[in-house]
Parts: sequence; C-alpha cells; structure tokens
Amino acid sequence: DGRDGTQWIPADFLGQTGYFSPGALRIAAMTGAAILPTYIHRHRDDTLTMVVGEEYKMKKTEDEAEFFRVNTEGLAKRFEEQIIKYPCHFGIILNVLRRRYEKGIYSVPFTEEKGASGDKARSGFQVKATGEGTI
Repeated sequence: DGRDGTQWIPADFLGQTGYFSPGALRIAAMTGAAILPTYIHRHRDDTLTMVVGEEYKMKKTEDEAEFFRVNTEGLAKRFEEQIIKYPCHFGIILNVLRRRYEKGIYSVPFTEEKGASGDKARSGFQVKATGEGTI
C-alpha cells in the first residue's frame, strides 16, 4: 500500500503522532514472512550502506486493530532509533513527507493530536499551503 495507501496507522514518532503504512505488517501477517527493517545510510563521501536490522517479531493480539496499533508502534520505534542515531537523515524524511503532501497523498504527516501514549504532540513539522516545511 505504501504511498498510495489509505489506511495509515497513527504512532508516536519523535514525540509527535506520525502516520505509517500498515502494508508490511499486513503482508507479513498474511504470509508468515519475517519483517527485516532496512535502512540506507549516506556517508560524507556519497557512498551508501544498506543496513538490514534485526527481525521485528510481531506481537500477537486478539483484536486486528490492536495488532496493527501495537506493531506499528514497534516498527515506528525502530525507525525513530535510526533517525536519532543518524539525525542528518531526518531532513531527507521531511522532504519526502513534503513531496507526498504536495502530491495529495495525505493531508499532513504529523498532527497536533494526542499521540498513542496520550501526550499532546509538540509542534514540529508543519505543512504550509505552499508545501514548505518548517521546524
């Protein structure tokens, strides 16, 4: 479902509510496939390193909505750890979110609503009508 998905799942991400596609979880749940989080790191010399992370072990729940909420939170946490470890990559993520907004894929990537933890999200990335992001 990726960028064309319509069933985005909210999850805490860097102190805010981010929306994530459930596609990988849905496919893994249906097929029994492993989820191996994968990250690309760009180095100062413009070379890239692909890192295949440890398998994400899906948590089983009785309720389908709870399954997606809990496991989206888990995968978002893994992604957040990479952004914290490599903060220079966060600008790339913001640019991708801005382009997706401009294409109408979703209205806003982060919101001011309460995160899954119940805390009100901080102001952070905001999309203006021009499509420019501010921090």
